[in-house]
Amino acid sequence: MKARIFNIIGWFFALLLFALFALSGASKIFPIEFGGEVTSVFWDMRFASWELPVWFQYFVRGLEILGTIGLLIKGLRAYAGIGFTALMIGAIGVYLTNLEPGMIVRPIALALMASVVTWVRRYELFYFMRSPADDLDSN
Repeated sequence: MKARIFNIIGWFFALLLFALFALSGASKIFPIEFGGEVTSVFWDMRFASWELPVWFQYFVRGLEILGTIGLLIKGLRAYAGIGFTALMIGAIGVYLTNLEPGMIVRPIALALMASVVTWVRRYELFYFMRSPADDLDSN
């Protein structure tokens, strides 16, 4: 019963993170008008105001897209959670170094959700070295 509850919690947070990061990644790549502002241009200006190199924003976008895919693939969910946690810690650092402490609430919440996914799916960290009998999803 406990394993089933953890499985449901893991899937809930994985799907929630998938939706949030898929939307976030799409808004950084495709020009979506939101609140009278084009989101891809908004993020281009934000990265420039933080004095980060142009290639870095494409790197972050790529990590977000790869992470959203990883959240849905068995054996990669825990790694995606680790990656998203690290990415959000980096975002918190960027906001704090650029004196935007009010912006850290969202990355903290996302990092906590990603940490929950990682903790619940921690058995998948060595998924490719385990036997099928150890699989939590089959319960």
